[in-house]
Amino acid sequence: MFEISFKKYWLSIILIVTLTWVVPTRVCAYVMPVDQLLGLMADNFSNLKSLIITQRVHLMNQRDHEAEIVQKEKLWLKSPGFYGLQLIGQTGGQGAIDEKYAAGLVGRDMLCRRLLIANGIESIKSFLSDMGINLDSVSLTRIDGVVSYRLGDKGHDSPKLVLEKDTFFPLLLSYRIEGNSGPKMATVRFYDYRKLAGGWYSYEIVCLWGKEIIERYRILSVEVNVPIKFSPLKIIEQRPHVYPQDLKNGKDVREEERLKEIIRLLEDKYQ
Repeated sequence: MFEISFKKYWLSIILIVTLTWVVPTRVCAYVMPVDQLLGLMADNFSNLKSLIITQRVHLMNQRDHEAEIVQKEKLWLKSPGFYGLQLIGQTGGQGAIDEKYAAGLVGRDMLCRRLLIANGIESIKSFLSDMGINLDSVSLTRIDGVVSYRLGDKGHDSPKLVLEKDTFFPLLLSYRIEGNSGPKMATVRFYDYRKLAGGWYSYEIVCLWGKEIIERYRILSVEVNVPIKFSPLKIIEQRPHVYPQDLKNGKDVREEERLKEIIRLLEDKYQ
């Protein structure tokens, strides 16, 4: 009887030591190197050479969500960094927009779409570095309860890219921009990934420009790897620290027109 108790005692000691030293080692999270992470992310979009997207854009001011502009756009994307944009009309009976003028507008959401099309790892790393993201800082985090990888520094106002741990889909991209009143933070969220013929695509993209203007892009249709007939395609410039500008007057044409419409809606509502 004593021998059995003695054996149980030592088995308990061995079990405690094992749990103390072995289990923490097993549950210690492995953080992948940045090249491996970006390679797995890029695999989700590696067959998307060209895209034709029809989307609905909702623009609202945080101060008054009832003052909202809704419009429809057609977007041409071609790897590695070319695009064409055309406003094809607006809902709410506001009428069609002149296509020649619309074709010259620059979409601020174009930068984040560089992640959702075929790209090489070095090209992606260069792009993210230009966005101000510290690629030497990689760690695990949570976003909306989902375990994810964070590329970039931890601070709230630090540029970063967040990838879902299981799928390596981009969930969040943040970077600094320059507005009329000084530096602001741009935050882009990616939702509702759906399977396409050549990969995956986010069917809902939400952009927060500073603390006031929100743009929500809802994808209506996507054509994959079809010939691009839009001419001429423009280069998605890696200039994340400034708003895309109209060379004639130095103002963001797209933002200016939208803000004018918001002001008009607010005046009609509160006059």
